[in-house]
Amino acid sequence: MNGAWSHAERALVESRLTVAAIGGPQTVRERLNHLLQETRADELIFTSDLYDHVLRLRSFEIAANVMKTFFI
Repeated sequence: MNGAWSHAERALVESRLTVAAIGGPQTVRERLNHLLQETRADELIFTSDLYDHVLRLRSFEIAANVMKTFFI
């Protein structure tokens, strides 16, 4: 993307990626665990940029199952 986006656009994307949890269940669990410890948040809001509806649902399913392991 070098040369295709402005400094502000790059900074915005990078700031969003610092809180992204991308991957399979174990990767998402590790990332969310780190995020919860780092922020001490008592609530998380999940969003997805996936266009494919089935894949988007699967990503939310992974996140939901991971979140259950933190609070059971």
